[in-house]
Amino acid sequence: MPLRGGRFIAATAFTSTCLQSLDVTIELARHLAARVDCVHVIRLPVQPLRFAAADWPRIVPDETREELLHTHARDLGAFLGEARGSGCTPYTVIDASVARGLRDQAIETAADLITIPTHSGGREHPPRFGSTTENVIKLAPVPVLVFPVPFLERRWSVAAE
Repeated sequence: MPLRGGRFIAATAFTSTCLQSLDVTIELARHLAARVDCVHVIRLPVQPLRFAAADWPRIVPDETREELLHTHARDLGAFLGEARGSGCTPYTVIDASVARGLRDQAIETAADLITIPTHSGGREHPPRFGSTTENVIKLAPVPVLVFPVPFLERRWSVAAE
């Protein structure tokens, strides 16, 4: 099986839907002897600014970037909790685009798969993807497994956010 022993990225946005998606990803990874990285992208700049594409990291000074990443990593670890935290490694990434941040993380870590929930509210039939999910699919250098919100709700018998 091509994904056996691989590395998966589970995209998170601090919602119950993302936790449910992460749980399915961890379960799949266990069956395939893969590792899971739970990745949240801090999207900067938060307000529109004019700058050259190559200059975006300088918007936040290095000391502030490190402090932001450290604080966010702590919050992500708390969000995941002890049980999920033992099944995955939390990562925070700063980028101007969530999809680009996930793409770059997948390249940097040699990931084999990205998982993400639909992020659209998912009540439509068939479920439509949100813009974040669509952009991740467009930019991803690896396969993307999308979990429809109704699937996650049925699996846990609870309404997702």
